[in-house]
Amino acid sequence: MLLTILPSVPVWKEADKLVFDRKFYDGILKYCSLWPGTTRLVMRHGTNKLPEFGLVRIAKDKLPFEIKMVVSCKEISITHVMDTGVMLASGDNKELLHIAKICQQELIPCVYIIECNLVTQLQIVALDTPSILRRIKRTIFLLLNEIRRRKAFHIAHGLQANGIPAYESYQSDKRDDLLYFDSRIHPADIISKNDLSNRIRQLSDQKPLRLAFSGRLMKIKGVDDLVLVAQLLNRAKLDFKLSIYGAGELEGYLRRNIENKKITDKVSLKGAVDFHSHLLPALKNDTDLFICLHKQGDPSCTYIETLSCGVPILGYANQAFSGILKKANIGWSAPINDINQITRTILYLDKNRNEIEEKAIQCVDLARNNTFDLTFTRRIDHLIKAYENGKLIVPKMEP
Repeated sequence: MLLTILPSVPVWKEADKLVFDRKFYDGILKYCSLWPGTTRLVMRHGTNKLPEFGLVRIAKDKLPFEIKMVVSCKEISITHVMDTGVMLASGDNKELLHIAKICQQELIPCVYIIECNLVTQLQIVALDTPSILRRIKRTIFLLLNEIRRRKAFHIAHGLQANGIPAYESYQSDKRDDLLYFDSRIHPADIISKNDLSNRIRQLSDQKPLRLAFSGRLMKIKGVDDLVLVAQLLNRAKLDFKLSIYGAGELEGYLRRNIENKKITDKVSLKGAVDFHSHLLPALKNDTDLFICLHKQGDPSCTYIETLSCGVPILGYANQAFSGILKKANIGWSAPINDINQITRTILYLDKNRNEIEEKAIQCVDLARNNTFDLTFTRRIDHLIKAYENGKLIVPKMEP
């Protein structure tokens, strides 16, 4: 029984090694360990510059899966997916939308992974495209591509939707669709009851409120607003510490503004740190409240990973975070771009720290039910069901 995976991320060649994104590679290893058969990847050859961190290098003959490389995903045809028992393809990759038709013709059950709905894509375009003309062109392209995507999803056997916005946008009662929350969290990573109790006790000591953010330092993550919030908190005479973990294009901007506004004693840039050895311990031991000002509703791993540390989240009410708040009382939200409301909430919580304590426990409960292991078990079970049922009923495209 062959599982063929068509991802959105590339693979790079470096001398005699293949180079993978580490988070992606860890996920593939989990597929290989849980799938009751063999696994094949069809991936495009990356030509862009390698990321500076988060990579794994391995010889091709050491891989626990078969791999085929293509120049472009557009060229993937039936020859690349021969003997496939079930297909798993990225629905965010516009070059893979033709796969559903191939699978329909060859009676191969096809499941798409989807993360970003149309609203999120349009938000990203608005934030990342300063040129009005280019923004209009990209918007028209997204609208046309959305028609293609919905047609592909219509004839697929199922979807695996990462995050509530994608699930609510594309879920259909005519398919077997799965909602999941992606993360790198294992049961051993979740904060212990003793550690959580110890950290909560520190809140009552009235020491400076410890705030944190982690992620890529870019505009769509709202990191430029972090400095503005810090300035308002400083002006309000709040005693606080804000630690910013990550790297990105706005690092220089942040550093300059932190220095110019004379808040270096309150705000510190920690750089890109290792997730398990540095970031998780910092969140568990030294963070009271996570400030997440994402301006778009992508299904960021940040949410579950932060909650696993027992740290409540205060964030912008994008679709993803608002969806999580509907499922569990793990934080507070404010309208997107409303830094004044974010500031007022922090000032309120500093005087009402018991509310942080109450939500910290619920954070852990939600994370424990959405660990990396549980999530992949659910996803594999979903694919096995597609394999067992998919060949019996093949949906037909509506005229």
